[in-house]
Amino acid sequence: MRKYIIILIILIGISANKVKADEGMWLIQALNNELQKRMETGGLEIGSEVIYSENEASLKDAVVSLDFGCTGSMISNKGLLITNHHCAYDDIFNLSTPENNLLENGYWAKNSSEEIPVKGKTIYFLRKVVDCTNELNHVRDSLQKIKQPSGSRRVFSIIENKHKQQSGYEASCSSMWNGNKYYMYYYDTYTDIRFVGAPPVQVAAFGGDVDNWEWPQHKCDFALYRIYGDKNGRPAAYSDKNIPIKPKKILKISLDGVQENDFAMIIGFPGRTDRYSSSFKVDMNERIIGPIMVESMGTKMEIIRKWMNRDSEIRKKYSNIFFGLSNVQESLAGEVACTRRFDVVEKKRQEENKYWKNDASLLSMMERGYKDVEEIEKYMTYYRQSLVSGKGFIALGNRVNSLKPDDNQSYDSFVKRVEKLFTEYDARVEKELMEYQLRLFIENVPEKYWGPFIKYLTGKFEDNYAAMTSEIFDNSVMLDPNRFKEAAKEKNNIKLFMEDPAVKLARDIKISDLRKDETQILK
Repeated sequence: MRKYIIILIILIGISANKVKADEGMWLIQALNNELQKRMETGGLEIGSEVIYSENEASLKDAVVSLDFGCTGSMISNKGLLITNHHCAYDDIFNLSTPENNLLENGYWAKNSSEEIPVKGKTIYFLRKVVDCTNELNHVRDSLQKIKQPSGSRRVFSIIENKHKQQSGYEASCSSMWNGNKYYMYYYDTYTDIRFVGAPPVQVAAFGGDVDNWEWPQHKCDFALYRIYGDKNGRPAAYSDKNIPIKPKKILKISLDGVQENDFAMIIGFPGRTDRYSSSFKVDMNERIIGPIMVESMGTKMEIIRKWMNRDSEIRKKYSNIFFGLSNVQESLAGEVACTRRFDVVEKKRQEENKYWKNDASLLSMMERGYKDVEEIEKYMTYYRQSLVSGKGFIALGNRVNSLKPDDNQSYDSFVKRVEKLFTEYDARVEKELMEYQLRLFIENVPEKYWGPFIKYLTGKFEDNYAAMTSEIFDNSVMLDPNRFKEAAKEKNNIKLFMEDPAVKLARDIKISDLRKDETQILK
């Protein structure tokens, strides 16, 4: 979950003969005099307090997070928010119907009554950030002294609740620099969010997978939402009496255009950065983990694309899943290609040798450690891409884990979640995906990591993956909507579900089985 806001500074000087770029990434509250001077040298003409201030309106108040998954910008005094189309893709998909596919047709609300409420959507406005490192460490030490659970989730929960009650804001703690620092982020959170409009996906995602991670792009990759609050502009549950909020700050578009040597700056909520990874980790990602993920995701996309082209109903059901795969796969493919193209591993090695020249033993130890776990990391990657990855048969099989004996509420919730998955599921697509994913796992992960159900399948069918898949689908209640509906009428059918072939496959092995060996190797 992306709980922190950063500032990405790109200092760009452009002339007829050369392009010069200098860049860096900082937590937005960490702007200091040194960084301010560096930015001013690059062309910045505003003070750091205009970018981040806890007491006055600043640029941070115009930049929001959508579900901690995407960044949006406030562009009007009536709560209008603009973000990327791909950030709204899931919402547009869920708002579509067979009669009106908003993804393919696009949508524009002509007035406020046509704005569509988006259930479950949350927009976060950052208000302030405090260093809570000492407080967190104190809570952890106190729990350990009385022999209470002291893991990150437990400690975060304790101090987040405390700060939420004291401040009145939503409080969220984040670990930085591998746990060396902890910061508490305070947010105003709005949940009455309404979809305003977006162009058709053919225009918004023109160029498809290739264009998404390239520059320049040739598409209208945007969507509009509006944020509503109570009569005072404060967060409130959905109500037809709510009104559009007036943000503390909005972003204005300059009509002057971009000039030579202009300063460029990005503020947003990104994912984690691996820029400080060692050369050994980058090398392993380039040679092993990245290529496995790119190839496996690509094959899944081929399977899904084939069925989407055959059937319009499948195209609607799987367009969101396909988009998610293509978005990540294209990015990973670019990472692998550019790591090789720009010789990143060698450049990192040179930096490390320079920085650690007086302690070469550390580099040798790291190199040995990565070599020792290389094989097990490869197996874990194949496992994640085969018996974990997916929203169809994988998700259905795993739903049984939520069942609690003699708990009717748990049982009813389980049935509803499974029935919802059936609306996003097509047995023909899932069967072909399962055949591929069984092959991927069995042919690439050693038998010592196979669970009893995988051993049963290979013992009975050897390498006939189509027969294995048919065995599971033919005997599964979980994978058949009609059979599941009938079986779910009986409240005491938990044992039947637990013994379902799809459930056996889902719980056959766990990541902990592989991590145990990795831990043993590193001892």
